[in-house]
Amino acid sequence: MKIKAVVFALFTFFMLWSSADAMLDIFDHPQNIEKKKEVEKSREAAGLLDYPKDCFLKGDYNEALKSARGLLVHPKAKGLKAEVSYLVGINLLKLNRLLEARSYFNDVLLAEKGSEDLKLDAMLGIGDSYLLEGSLSGARDVYDQILTKYPNNQKDCVVYYRLGETLYKMDRPREAKYYLDKIQKEFPFSFEARLAGDMSDRINLSGAESTEAASYNVQVGCFNDKGNADKLRAKLVKRGFEAYIEESQDDQTPRFRVWVGPLISKSEAERLETRLKTAGYSTKICP
Repeated sequence: MKIKAVVFALFTFFMLWSSADAMLDIFDHPQNIEKKKEVEKSREAAGLLDYPKDCFLKGDYNEALKSARGLLVHPKAKGLKAEVSYLVGINLLKLNRLLEARSYFNDVLLAEKGSEDLKLDAMLGIGDSYLLEGSLSGARDVYDQILTKYPNNQKDCVVYYRLGETLYKMDRPREAKYYLDKIQKEFPFSFEARLAGDMSDRINLSGAESTEAASYNVQVGCFNDKGNADKLRAKLVKRGFEAYIEESQDDQTPRFRVWVGPLISKSEAERLETRLKTAGYSTKICP
């Protein structure tokens, strides 16, 4: 009898153990079961991105583009429109198909389910497309928008470098140096810091900054707080003025001056000053 009891107990334990998952599903709340199914679907859908991502990392942009575009109509990738659109856009950017790339990056910005990090990357892609195209003002505007919309972001060093590169190509080395110096100060161990150092050296060797300093600029504001300087600069840029910030130390106190310029002649600076005063700004012309 004891043997039979032991066998029966072991059999009962085995049956209960083997059916534990089924029992949990029976007693689990219907909403939890649906959530589990959604998680499984999301994992399965995310796996669809592995192949085009792998092709991109290998530099096979045509194959990555072909695969990513196929996912746009894949029934299991409906919830990944933002991710797929970005993947298509970044490959088009690498293939120098810049107008098409911008279209897909804009789709990311309009997507309902796209994360803010992905939308930031899409804005960077749009700015880069303008930079590669040679539309320097367009690139600068987009990079400025990123700094305004995503302040103190981990990708600030990338945006600073892009702005420095753009301004350098616009023959505005003084403004370029401002962003290049920020990278070396705030992100000294980043890859961009090394690139910023190389570009700063080129500016110093060319003497471009000292040449620019001999021109005229119009000061529109001076602040102890950089946030206030950034806000004023953003307003000026939005109204079409070529504004930039210069940081200095007055009695060991940081000062952030907002300038518009540079201008080649004093007469040009005076005309600009008139426009700024008409717009309601206090100004001062400085050589």
